[in-house]
Amino acid sequence: MGEATAIISDGMNLAAEKFGALSAQSGGAFEDAAITAKIKAAISTKLGFMLVDIHVDTVDQVVLLTGTVDSRARSDTATQIARDISGVKLVENRLIVKPPLWG
Repeated sequence: MGEATAIISDGMNLAAEKFGALSAQSGGAFEDAAITAKIKAAISTKLGFMLVDIHVDTVDQVVLLTGTVDSRARSDTATQIARDISGVKLVENRLIVKPPLWG
């Protein structure tokens, strides 16, 4: 599973770089898309695909995180990951913490 996650993350990072290059030519929409792709890749790498249900939306370099996570720590980590991405002006965390039913 780790290898598959790394391959997907690498692909998402490559796409984010290409969006970033187009952004310089065509304005904020591509830059927002690049930021979103970078955040999704970083979250999936750090938190794992199966452990979180996080949606990322970026408008004018302001990031909105929605969805659910299983702990406050994962919510905080997702926020920090988004803040660490170059170009992000603000992160609004609207994640809902829902502990797993089995634990």
